[in-house]
Parts: sequence; structure tokens; C-alpha cells
Amino acid sequence: MQNPFYNKNFTFSYLGITVIIITVYSVLVYFTLHVSWAVAVSESVISITLFAATGFGIWYVVKYNLSKTRLYEKIFLFIISGIMVVLVWFVFNMLFKSILIKLLGNNPGFIFNPLYHLSTGLFLFTILILVYQIIILFNKYAEKLKSEEMLKQNLAETKLNMLKAYINPHFLFNSLNSINFLIGTDNEKARVMIINLSEYFRSILKHKDQIFINFKEEYISALTYFKIEQERFGNKILFKDDIEESSYNSKIPVMILQPLFENIIKHAVSESLVAIEVYFKSYCDNDCLYILLENTYESEFTNQKKGTGLGLSSTFDRLYYIYNRRDLFQINKNEKKFSVLLKIPQKF
Repeated sequence: MQNPFYNKNFTFSYLGITVIIITVYSVLVYFTLHVSWAVAVSESVISITLFAATGFGIWYVVKYNLSKTRLYEKIFLFIISGIMVVLVWFVFNMLFKSILIKLLGNNPGFIFNPLYHLSTGLFLFTILILVYQIIILFNKYAEKLKSEEMLKQNLAETKLNMLKAYINPHFLFNSLNSINFLIGTDNEKARVMIINLSEYFRSILKHKDQIFINFKEEYISALTYFKIEQERFGNKILFKDDIEESSYNSKIPVMILQPLFENIIKHAVSESLVAIEVYFKSYCDNDCLYILLENTYESEFTNQKKGTGLGLSSTFDRLYYIYNRRDLFQINKNEKKFSVLLKIPQKF
């Protein structure tokens, strides 16, 4: 930690406190030594100002003392340094007053009381040492809080990267399986899927180092994935969307939608014998972007399906790690429909 005098706020505060001490010391001198107000003020200004000037050097004494681990070494160093600082201050105090007397031609009433000055110097030295110790403890506490916050952020980023590392290969594996399925049955659809797949991963590479993306770009990217699956399942997917135009420029976590669409394909479309209706809606309200993804399903087949739910859990985890809130992800389910509601704060 550098000398606090390099901080303008501390320097101004130090000067302000010095003025307050000068005022208090003037009152003490006036009432204890029974001198005039002029003498009390001049004595206080000279003594306190000279001692305040030693504060810059006393900091290094305190800082050096931090390197000592044994208590008796710390106490010994403070005693020796305190005696030396007070003696130097006392000598300069006396010399400065003597020079002023010679320049003025007479003694305006300066106080030359060694015991009084030495006790004052030791008291001021002790106060200054305590102030510096408090500053050091406060800075250590602030650094600890900062380190803990950085650790939490790094942990959250690590977990987010782990989730991304899961999502990308998982999606690629499923897409390649779909393409492999179509190669033997419909080469044209397989070709379209490959084109869509390349477009999708081009979008991922473009935003791979980002945490947030415009909703419009994320939605287009997710739809590219969905088109890949539509090529595979054809009429089994009936898609409809309702996008509020004001939501396009909203910020949303990268790849937050794709796992939700993948969940529909895996747990509803692939197991159904009838067409699955998929409804997507987005709108803004109270500084939040709301995203609703709803689909029908055949409960008879879906209930038999044993899924891991990693797509939904990864979405919940990412929202929690980014926004530190657990109320941004809601699931609703009845006998015919399954829906997911995302709430994306725009100010946090």
C-alpha cells in the first residue's frame, strides 16, 4: 500500500483534521497555561503544523513495522521511533520559535516548556500511529472484499464456460446425427441442414467471447438451429412466434435460447406421433425482457422418456450465475402444454 498522502482525498482530510486539532489545542493552551489568545493560537499553529509535517514520514515507520511478526519487536520499534520523532519535532519547534523571536526582536510569548511539548508530541504521535493502523486495516478489509468478489466472478465465469463447453459439443452431436439420418433418405434436406449448421456455428464463433448479445441476433441464431431440426422432422413441428419489436435491442446471454429449443425437440417432437405446436413470444416490461417458449406434447410418450433435463438446468444455472437471482426462470406444465418463461433484467 502506498503512502496515503498521494491520495488527494486523504491529504485534504488530513489538512482539515490538522485545522481542527490546531483549534482544540489553542483552547487547551489558553485555559491550561493562562496565556493570551494570540499566544495560544500562534503556539498551536507552529507546534501542530510542524508535527503534521512529520506525518508523511511516520507512515513509513508504520509500514515498516508491518513486516515485523513479533509483538515485542513492534512495541520496541514504535517506542524508539516515537521518541526520535518527538525529539526531532521538539528541536525544530524550539529552533523555529527562536528564529522568529530574533526576526521580531522580542518574544511575543512563545512557550518553552519541554515537559508540556514532549507530552503533546507523544500524544500526537500515538494518535497518528492509530490513524495509520486503522487505514491499513480498512484497506486490507477492502482488498479482501475485492478479492472475494473477483473470486466469485471468476467462479461464475468458469461455470458459464463449462456450461458452454457442454452445450456446443452436445448440440453438434445431435445435429450430426440428424444429418446422418437424412443422408440416406433425403440428400437435399441433408445439404440444407449442413448449410444451416455452418451458419449456426459461424454465429457462435462470432460471439464466443461475449457474455451478452442483442436479442435479435440470439433469436436468429436459435431459429437457425430450429430450422435444422425442422428439416429433419418436417410437418411434425408447427412453429409460430410473436416478437415485440421493442425487444430486439434488448441484451440477452449468448446461447440462452438454443437449449430451450433443443429441449422441445428432445422431449416432445422426437417422441410424438402427431404435430407439435411451438409458440415463441417476447416482450418488454419494467426494464425486463420476457421470453415465453411454449409447446404441446403427448403426455403418454413424454412421460416414458427419461431425460436428464440438462438443457433446462443449464439455462437456470447460467441466469443465476450472471444475475445472481433465482426468480428469472419459470416452468409451467399441464396435461397438454409445457412452457418456459425467462425474465431477463436490462438493468442490474
